Amino acid sequence: MKKKTYSVQCLWYEEWVTILPSENKSFAQGYFARIDEEDGVRSAYRLICDQDQKIIGTIEPNEKVAIGMIVGFPTPEQYEAAAKEALEKAARIREIMKRHKKD
Repeated sequence: MKKKTYSVQCLWYEEWVTILPSENKSFAQGYFARIDEEDGVRSAYRLICDQDQKIIGTIEPNEKVAIGMIVGFPTPEQYEAAAKEALEKAARIREIMKRHKKD
């Protein structure tokens, strides 16, 4: 009997895109768990069984932006700089999404 394989998919522009294809269950679960540990902004993810397309696990999107230092108090200037960087990244992603939608 052939062993099952598992893939990790990410929701990108309303499409599920495979970012980790056809791995053994242990490796795929470890990769998936590591994504779930991240605190930053992220899309939704899911872990699926390749053979029957059954969804094994899901990770909800996170829209919270982690700004500041681990210890101490961020200054208003740090928040403003982080916000500017986040808006610039959003603009770059928006352009990529527009190009993708045209394809």
